[in-house]
Amino acid sequence: MGLLPYPINLRKTKITIMKKIIASLGILTALFVSCTDSEDVIEPIVTVAPTVTAPSGTISVQQGNAQDVTFTVITDGGFKSAAVTASGGTASIKSQPNVGDKSGAVVVEFTAGNTAGAGTVELTVTDNENRSDKDTAVMNVALQVVVPDYETVGTGSVYYISSNKTWTADRMWIMSGKVVVQNGATLTIEPGTIIKAENKTGADATALIIAKGGKINAVGSAASPIIFTSVLDDINYQDTDLKGSTLTHTNQSLWGGLIVLGNASVGVSGGTANIEGIPALPFSQYGGTNDADNSGKIQYVSIRHSGAELAPGNELQGLTLGGVGSGTTIDHVEIVASGDDGVEIFGGAANLSDLLVWAQGDDGIDIDQAYKGTISNAMVILGDDSDTGLEIDGTEDSTRAIDGTYTLQNVTVLGSATAASGKNRYADWKSGATGHNRNIVFKGFPAGRSIKTINASTYGGAATAPVAVKLTFENIDFITADTEATVLGANTHVTDFATWGQILASQATGTGANATPFENWTWYANK
Repeated sequence: MGLLPYPINLRKTKITIMKKIIASLGILTALFVSCTDSEDVIEPIVTVAPTVTAPSGTISVQQGNAQDVTFTVITDGGFKSAAVTASGGTASIKSQPNVGDKSGAVVVEFTAGNTAGAGTVELTVTDNENRSDKDTAVMNVALQVVVPDYETVGTGSVYYISSNKTWTADRMWIMSGKVVVQNGATLTIEPGTIIKAENKTGADATALIIAKGGKINAVGSAASPIIFTSVLDDINYQDTDLKGSTLTHTNQSLWGGLIVLGNASVGVSGGTANIEGIPALPFSQYGGTNDADNSGKIQYVSIRHSGAELAPGNELQGLTLGGVGSGTTIDHVEIVASGDDGVEIFGGAANLSDLLVWAQGDDGIDIDQAYKGTISNAMVILGDDSDTGLEIDGTEDSTRAIDGTYTLQNVTVLGSATAASGKNRYADWKSGATGHNRNIVFKGFPAGRSIKTINASTYGGAATAPVAVKLTFENIDFITADTEATVLGANTHVTDFATWGQILASQATGTGANATPFENWTWYANK
């Protein structure tokens, strides 16, 4: 029994020692906490993802040209790499930040393709933590501006083309003075060519003259019409609307015009004459006996701002034909802002189709000297100061041995509701005119206008086909609120006009000209 107290005392001793150890640990803990409260705590480093910023707005680059595009980049995690893609052209990285840089610029070279339109450049940047951002620059691939060469033809007076020449569509052709294509020579003008005439008046007025025996081969297309205009016109080969911007349809008489002279018969005493508006020189003569004469081709041609006055009452036209034969091809011709007539025909037998005359100073279509060809599908659009839609004379041969009967068919003549006082008359058939007039519509004229003359000596009344050396009519419509007596009877010498002319409130379907051949390529269609 005396041994029992020892184990009991040993246990107490162990308990005491454990309590002391625990107490010591508490003291150490307190000391540690006290220590950490008095010093900074080390936090982990955190970076943000990269940002890429493209230039604002649209960057325009001409076809095939290169342009630098600069992107701003911020790479907090350190620059690692960049990649670029493009549409509308190709792109490559020209310069970029160093690896590890926090910010900088990436310069991309964009090379535009051959197709005009929208394009893009997209840049992607990656940092050292493999985080990425991208942005897109907006591009526009513009038509390449080609500054054309200029080539002047003429010396300001008279310049002769005596051998075959070609005017190409790779440059602007500037005419100075009278440019004359002589007998035996052919002037070829490529589709789409623009010819500008120096702005001269009086005897020095610029004109292109195809002399008897010479030829013009001016064949354009609806996609590439040939344009004659003034040097004051800023039109160029990049104008897809084909009209330029500095001149309007009211700018008349800035140069002479296009004159074609041939060997066909004309109704003047002796059978030959010198064309009006040109001094009497060997190249100004026209007329002969070959009604099948061939002076070349004029197709898809627009003649603008012509009709310069050489002397009071002596003007040039947009297109002048003197003794031109039926072997000549003339179709799809537009004449705008001629100071005198749109087209004037002196005898001959040429056939014209798809003819548009707009805003001429005098007459839209003027026929003289026993013309015996056919004009088919024509539109005449009068300006406020235009005189007459149609003016038609007969032979000037006093013996009437040289006479002719023309055909004028499928025509629309549009008047201007705001025409000046005394302007915009329907038509004047005078001086013993002889020909057949079929399916002609007059519309849009101011009130009180009338047709004129119709000489009783050659009047043949209503007919369904031409009658030799007679003036005949078939289906002539006037869209107006005026009466037949005002329109047809007030200033003519006939009374049976109701047999071929009628007043209508609106145009009947299928009458007048077909406007389709003038769509797209004419200035009038693009006005």
